Amino acid sequence: MITRTRAVLAAAAVMILGAGAMPTSSAADVDTSSHAGSSVAVSDVEDAAAASNAAASANLRVVQHNTDQDEARWNRVVRLAESGSWDAVTAQEVCSGWVTALRANHPAWTVAFHEQVAKDDCPGGTKGNAAIHPGAGSAFDEAFDVAGEGKNFGIACAVFDKGTHRVHACSTHFTVYDDNAAEVRLRQARRVKEITGDWIGRGHSVVVGGDLNTTPTLAALDPLYKHPEGRSNGRFIEAAQLANNETRRVGADTVAGRKIDYVFFSANHTPLSAGGNLTYEEPDDGKHKILKATTTLH
Repeated sequence: MITRTRAVLAAAAVMILGAGAMPTSSAADVDTSSHAGSSVAVSDVEDAAAASNAAASANLRVVQHNTDQDEARWNRVVRLAESGSWDAVTAQEVCSGWVTALRANHPAWTVAFHEQVAKDDCPGGTKGNAAIHPGAGSAFDEAFDVAGEGKNFGIACAVFDKGTHRVHACSTHFTVYDDNAAEVRLRQARRVKEITGDWIGRGHSVVVGGDLNTTPTLAALDPLYKHPEGRSNGRFIEAAQLANNETRRVGADTVAGRKIDYVFFSANHTPLSAGGNLTYEEPDDGKHKILKATTTLH
């Protein structure tokens, strides 16, 4: 049975996790985002200055991929984690049986999993979101309690230390088939903002990787994006913004001619001025690209 809310101790660290800010006001899912220029906002500079007082800089490397329930593609991103070159992998449409096998094969790793839906043709009988850190840490998952498609939408996070930083690397997947999909995605983004807000408030670094099933400029992502300031009311800088050093909500297509896959970094330790790199790898079947994002925590 799919559990609604749980926090699972995975390895060495135990931490108390909670919810944060209150939801933002409603908005229609329409493309009215500002395409303002690329200057670094004063608030980002202040974020970086405050963070630098508490922690030394460290490189952070994240892989994001929707596997489309394809075990070969799951194994491909697991091999990236095994390479030692990546700090976290966030993946969606992952069969629960694959997660069970991964935990058995790598008992010292931190592997978080949120079961999203029953799936008879998936090993283990369910599929959902996985977050992996190839090392010690703790695992967290929570349901959004946002109705949509009859699925148990939620988030899974691998929590670990990177240098002097506490990092929550989270995986999520927003609705695509709901009759009111735009509004449901907006509510799901608000839940991500709420869940992660407390961690950011404590000075932790948060990464959110996922297939969000909406394009960058639409209002459903307003609760996540920090820039362009105004309608954007979130606390995250997206990997494409870091890589391009611009505030516009843009990015290369990730599947079927659209950008719907993302890696977001919390602005408290990764302001726009941190910069970064974002590359895309095309799977053999031409479905969701593998995103590889790197940046520096300040």
